[in-house]
Amino acid sequence: MKKIFQKSILTLIVVLVGLSFS
Repeated sequence: MKKIFQKSILTLIVVLVGLSFS
């Protein structure tokens, strides 16, 4: 469960960074 949680946090960061550079 911890790995899934970490993966979703990484995905959120990637999406946020992507939106910032848009």
